[in-house]
Amino acid sequence: MIIIKQVFMSRIILALFALTISFSVFANNDKKNGTTAYVDAYVEIAISEMKRTGIPASIKLAQAILESNAGRSEMAMMANNHFGIKCGNDWRGTSYYKIDDDKDHRGKLIESCFRVYKDATESFIAHSNFLQNNGRTSRYDFLFDYKTTDYKKWAKGLRKAGYATDPNYPQKLINLIEKYELYRYDSMGSPDFNHNFAESTNQEKPTDKPTTDKPRVSREDRTKDVIASSSSNFKMPRSKFINEAKTISAKGGETLNDISNASGIPLASLVAFNDNQIEPYEVIPAKSTIYLEKKRLSLKGKKKFHQVRDGETMGEIAQKYGIELEALYIRNRIPFGSEVKTGEKVMLKGLLRTGKKPELSKKSKSGVVEKSRFVEETVEYIFSKKNGN
Repeated sequence: MIIIKQVFMSRIILALFALTISFSVFANNDKKNGTTAYVDAYVEIAISEMKRTGIPASIKLAQAILESNAGRSEMAMMANNHFGIKCGNDWRGTSYYKIDDDKDHRGKLIESCFRVYKDATESFIAHSNFLQNNGRTSRYDFLFDYKTTDYKKWAKGLRKAGYATDPNYPQKLINLIEKYELYRYDSMGSPDFNHNFAESTNQEKPTDKPTTDKPRVSREDRTKDVIASSSSNFKMPRSKFINEAKTISAKGGETLNDISNASGIPLASLVAFNDNQIEPYEVIPAKSTIYLEKKRLSLKGKKKFHQVRDGETMGEIAQKYGIELEALYIRNRIPFGSEVKTGEKVMLKGLLRTGKKPELSKKSKSGVVEKSRFVEETVEYIFSKKNGN
């Protein structure tokens, strides 16, 4: 059995440094946290599984958003496990270990074993099989007597069956379903459909047929068309490497969905590789750099700083040098979602321990200040090892 450990040295160093700073997150900004993009990426498999098993698409999507932080959790990124499903006694596949809620006989936290899946789709299917107990009698059996359109009953039933110990778990699911209007998908008859996410609608019930209108997506620096269909004529251009990460240069007019279909790379992975800055069905401008694999935490080579140009964003800098956007913010000790003033220097490698931080042109609007989930998990792991667990 293959075992994957959670921490690599470069991530440990970066995480320890991050403990010294406060780090603001745009928790309520869909364009920044990627929740809408996450739904777009997985709605089809959610509907397909609803048809196969009877689990409402809205419930599956809400659980995935909650459990995986919309695909941004370390477990989702490293293990393709979007529902936090543990190994169990009969698991013989690849395993991923991290501190969770398991304790030893002394009551100390120990590493929990989680299943690793080849891709997110396999994780979504495994979640269905888990609730169905692979056809055997299960404590969740009574849920399948509920209608797929009754998401509130399903949410409360999951808590009643013991899926979660949090008494607020049902309401958290309901809030997500209603905030992102996931209930619209519970009546969809086919997984092969064109779906849209308008920024503001007042629908109370989903329509039987999906709309063919193109939704409008606003961005701070530009407005782009979002399309709901893929180009069957798209062919992958020649790839090149930036900071040891594989990339392509967009021809112009294609979408991440087109690239996913042509390359075989899961759509959600492409969204994550590009820091959730590009939506799945957003038309990509020509010559834009698209990452086909995970970016690095720092820049390889001699260059240490980048001087910010007029109108240049942190997201653009991250794309230019092949550095994870979150790592770039942490490295420079500035709140996530902020922008740096023209002429200021942004550190591309190393840690900004002392000295003046880059001056900001735009501060994060979020009042939520928290450590990243990765930082908390990593430090918890380190302290656990230090204590001999």
